Amino acid sequence: MFDGKGHTIRNVKTTASGESFGLFGGNEGTIKDLAVENLALSTAFKTAGGVVGTNRGVIDGVTFRGEIVGSGKAAVLGGIAGQNQGVIINCGNRGGKIEAVELDKGVKGENLGGIAGQISKGSDGKGNYIVNCYSWIERVASNNNNIGGIVGIVSDDSFVVNCYSTLADVSQNDSFASSVGYNKKGNVQNVYGNEACPSGKKNPDWIVGNDSKQDGSVWAESLGLLLSLDEMKSGSVTVPSSGQECASFTEALNAGAEIYANRRRPRRFRPNRRRPSANGWIRTPIRYWNNPHIGGRPCPTAGLPPFVKFEKKRLKMKSLLILFGAAALLCSCASQPEPAAGRRTDRILAELHDPTSKNVVVVSHRGDWRNWPENSIDAIESVIAMGVDVMEMDLKLTKDSVLVLCHDKTIDRTTSGKGRVCDITYDSIRRCVLRTAHNQKTDLRMPTLREALEVCKDRIVVNIDQGYEYYDLALAVTEELGVTDQVLIKGKRPAEVVAAKFAAYPHNMMYMPVIDILKPQGRELFEEYRKSEKQPLAYEVCWDEYTPEVEACMKRIVDGGSKLWVNSLWPSLCGGLNDDRAFRGETEEVYGRLLDMGATIIQTDRPELLIRYLESKGRRG
Repeated sequence: MFDGKGHTIRNVKTTASGESFGLFGGNEGTIKDLAVENLALSTAFKTAGGVVGTNRGVIDGVTFRGEIVGSGKAAVLGGIAGQNQGVIINCGNRGGKIEAVELDKGVKGENLGGIAGQISKGSDGKGNYIVNCYSWIERVASNNNNIGGIVGIVSDDSFVVNCYSTLADVSQNDSFASSVGYNKKGNVQNVYGNEACPSGKKNPDWIVGNDSKQDGSVWAESLGLLLSLDEMKSGSVTVPSSGQECASFTEALNAGAEIYANRRRPRRFRPNRRRPSANGWIRTPIRYWNNPHIGGRPCPTAGLPPFVKFEKKRLKMKSLLILFGAAALLCSCASQPEPAAGRRTDRILAELHDPTSKNVVVVSHRGDWRNWPENSIDAIESVIAMGVDVMEMDLKLTKDSVLVLCHDKTIDRTTSGKGRVCDITYDSIRRCVLRTAHNQKTDLRMPTLREALEVCKDRIVVNIDQGYEYYDLALAVTEELGVTDQVLIKGKRPAEVVAAKFAAYPHNMMYMPVIDILKPQGRELFEEYRKSEKQPLAYEVCWDEYTPEVEACMKRIVDGGSKLWVNSLWPSLCGGLNDDRAFRGETEEVYGRLLDMGATIIQTDRPELLIRYLESKGRRG
């Protein structure tokens, strides 16, 4: 198995010839959680893909963007895989081109697709699967035959289910369409296309270019839906297989997944990322569909056309750390259920709960606010793509009691509007757009806590910084979404106050005390928690000058079996060991010094810089 752990492979240029070629050659195991960016592949291979030539295993949560140009014998080309004889799920093609136009005499550019050129039966004689995939391609061109935004040809009773694609430009002279070029004895259901793509000769509906009379064994006809650009923007669509009207594209895809579950379940693939529904299928696959983010890991919106940026309803949480001394609270922490296997957050939580680990957990302060508005969905997605472990966010409550992500008491600095959050309804806030750190207006809106947690779920741990006063409301949301165990809330409340709050609920988030160790109230709070029978998983320590008292505090935390959380955000929080100094070339003097102090959790405003440094020191898991 190859686990990309959310990393990105960038700027690869290669030329190859032969029978089958891909970045990983062939795949008979599992490739997951990886992004391939700016790949330029010139190939004469018969079968070639941006990630693998032929897939006979599972590819899960992989995205691709680049150019694949076939020549010579190149006949089966795909963004993820040329030939799929396994499972491709939760994957995305984020743009570029796929061409096969200068082929040897007698060789046809048979099958080209944004996800796979062809999907067919495996060695067991059974059909295979492309499920929950998205593709947007700038150009696809071939001498002949089958082109599809998702797959060129579906054959041998294989499945293409719950997929969405657009083709901006197609040059070809036979069967092509925005989703499936040719369906030959396959099962195609709940597939959405884009009318920006011209239709193939044989089928004017633009979903499937050529739908043969040889039906798959499960569905007698291919069911898809063509969406106009306005429909994409509004998100109001119909589920093709049921006719159900849905208020959002996300809702339609969820409904489509349930219909698929009731008809037939994949023979080999058993999804374990999400909590299964009663019939065994994925209950909420929407995190793969709220574009421009795909496959359980984010795809930055840069370069994507506006029409794929429809409304995002997702959530994400950051799960974390621990606590203290009251018996009710300790029992609550001890009885938390084991997380489902396969989630990225499992690894992060394991690090957080291991006081002996030297790996450093990276926390991003308000997300990627240098490139996106702070506390926005896009800022969250961006740091997930970087490989950040924890997303720090702040909460405020609107006039009509909706929890939103906002640091300030007013919306003046971060949006196009004005006024205190508590005096404004959520609908009024949604009419305002978010501003960047440079005060530029965007087309983004302030997300709710629910939306943010849907994005974060199982992908990144969530830290609620400002927001303890809304604990009851926030817990109701986390419980409903099943993410309570992935959220760490922190504050400066006395241990007995937190214990009393937690005693009111059977299941709680994790809690971490914040210690201003050079202030009298901070020292008092620290000593109170130190007297607890069970120590917190972590302490956040703030200091503006490194003194013997600070050094002693940190040593007691580490020796006592807790994690040490420090902030490299600005000088007054870390005695001058801040990110801007590191950015100017003093990485060893800043980050190295924090590691020497015993820090194993660092909150930063420059996550990419910190991650690179930690990787160079062997301090990343």
